[in-house]
Amino acid sequence: MPAKLVFWISLFGFSLATLIRLKTGILPEVDVGIPLDKVFHILGFGWLTCFALMAYSQRVSFIIVGLFLYGLLIEAVQGISGWRTAEGADVMANIIGILFGYGLGNWISKNPRNCRSDSR
Repeated sequence: MPAKLVFWISLFGFSLATLIRLKTGILPEVDVGIPLDKVFHILGFGWLTCFALMAYSQRVSFIIVGLFLYGLLIEAVQGISGWRTAEGADVMANIIGILFGYGLGNWISKNPRNCRSDSR
């Protein structure tokens, strides 16, 4: 599947997922030291950044700033929605995810041989 299609479908799905009203207890409240919500933010923004870089490799600064602003917009909408909460820690997790995705995207672009399905 082309990277642009994966990116736009993921962005649409991620947008919907962040605005859905969650029932209490949908995420297990297990005290393992890692907040599961923040892990989802890091992985989600890493995924979006990586595919955005593959799809639009000439627009790196636009992608980074755009996804950062997108993360702020999500938090603002959650804050005014009434059924979700806006958290500064989510914004930090988004930034970490963007940096993670940027690093992964750079690694993949410099090592395309390692990422082919027919490599031995």
